Amino acid sequence: MNSDIDNNKQNKPLSKPSFWQAFLFVLKITFIGFGGGNALMPIIEKEAIIKNNWASKKEFEKVIIVTNMIPGASVIQAISFLCIKWFGPLKGSILTLISVLPHLFFALLLFVFSRYIPKKYLYIFALAIICVVIAILINFTISFLKTSHKTLKLPLWIFLFIFSSLFSLFVPAPINVSILNISIVISGTLLYQLIVYLKQKKALNKNKGGKK
Repeated sequence: MNSDIDNNKQNKPLSKPSFWQAFLFVLKITFIGFGGGNALMPIIEKEAIIKNNWASKKEFEKVIIVTNMIPGASVIQAISFLCIKWFGPLKGSILTLISVLPHLFFALLLFVFSRYIPKKYLYIFALAIICVVIAILINFTISFLKTSHKTLKLPLWIFLFIFSSLFSLFVPAPINVSILNISIVISGTLLYQLIVYLKQKKALNKNKGGKK
């Protein structure tokens, strides 16, 4: 039911937020910005794509891919892409700079009050955040798999997950760099897609030959 609603929304023309709508959107996203960019991607998707239809699903998927491949804070990169898309370089850059303010505010508060709060409470707070972030990421991964299962089959997803996990756990530094892992995964994916394409082309040629 929810997927049907989302599809209907994506078929409608995209709308553009006002500057103040985007301002509140940016503050809301970064104000709850615990757990890093990947944990915030589902919230950005819900607010900007599903709820308000400010960007397309395909654009958002491209943003996820690009922000995870280049260095830097992925949530700031995603926000800057959306804001510059809506308002151009000048206003978009201003909104992106505004998105940093909640992080600075929380960092300052944490620095000041950490002297007076017992460490055990900080540990409990950090553990609670980690649990919430893990749950959000699992839910986001499942929803992303559902939308992309037509492109990449489940066995390939399982292989990529196992390979990435083993690479992260057992390959020592400094060999364990993200770009190496990404390069191997992309090469393997392209090889898999090439094999599938050649098989489909071969089957198509056989069918044409049989008709003759």
